[in-house]
Amino acid sequence: MDWIVTVDVPSTQQVATSSNDTHGIMVEFLEFPPRLHQLEVNSHDGNQATKLTIVWGDDAALSVQNNYPKTSVDIQLDEETERGDIEGEFTCENNDTVPWSYVNDNWDDCGDNSDEGVDESEIPDSVFEFSGEVNSDHEHEVLVGDIELRIGSEDSETEEFNYSLSMNIGDSTANLTDAEDDGFVSAGDNYSVTTNSSSANDLEVRFYDNWSQSYTGGPLPGFEVFLLLGALVLAALRRNTLFPR
Repeated sequence: MDWIVTVDVPSTQQVATSSNDTHGIMVEFLEFPPRLHQLEVNSHDGNQATKLTIVWGDDAALSVQNNYPKTSVDIQLDEETERGDIEGEFTCENNDTVPWSYVNDNWDDCGDNSDEGVDESEIPDSVFEFSGEVNSDHEHEVLVGDIELRIGSEDSETEEFNYSLSMNIGDSTANLTDAEDDGFVSAGDNYSVTTNSSSANDLEVRFYDNWSQSYTGGPLPGFEVFLLLGALVLAALRRNTLFPR
């Protein structure tokens, strides 16, 4: 892209403009050393426009818009496992033994069919384990106490996640290893939860962000644009710090 730069000495205004086949961009600086004052990007078809204006001194004001949606932190897990086991074995009437998982599975595993039709009250509860580790790409710092571990299942019709067990992952009832012992969710942290629920095979683990009041996920669509604009603002502020008037 080729740039056209104009300078107005009395007002210290410096404007740089450029364009390609789809968009045009304008960057305006004021004062000396230059301060970034305005950044504007427009599409040639008029459907998209982005404008950022920076003010300072008495013209600067800060306000918070509480009606914007909050973004949950992104937590990705490695080595996520779900395992269900019943300790010991079932003893058949012929004194053979088979795993408890073979009992009442509509198959004669004992050879005398004694492993079928067993009263459910005689079958021990299975121990089901959920475990996983925060992967090495995790970069978002969030307090352990802000993240809640929920165990439940998703309604196939409403897609609503109905959780039957909720616990803070910093609570002693859930096994969480804070790898760096810094109070933050970070790469290498892992969790492990066990349950003897009879419906454990239908359950899954999800992390709930109490700050955003939503389940953990990635940034909102278009959030990267705000990150880019934020970087430009920080760069302008840093330049002003390095070259004070």
